[in-house]
Amino acid sequence: MDKPDAYQSEGVLYLPPMARYDALLSLPEVVDIGDKVNAAMRDIEKHNPQLGDDFSNPKFAPHPRLAIAKSTLGAD
Repeated sequence: MDKPDAYQSEGVLYLPPMARYDALLSLPEVVDIGDKVNAAMRDIEKHNPQLGDDFSNPKFAPHPRLAIAKSTLGAD
């Protein structure tokens, strides 16, 4: 169901179509996946204000080996 208003229950998030796993997975390999994931996170946040800015703050690198979370490195 692609109607954000239908996802208003507590603990339920609306995922816009382009922010869903299958949409991201189907992107061609030449696309900068880091930019697409960042855009998806911002879009999820836009449709789910209860998240605050929790989703749009992390930034994902274009290459998976470069996308190491600071928490993994012991930094906050």
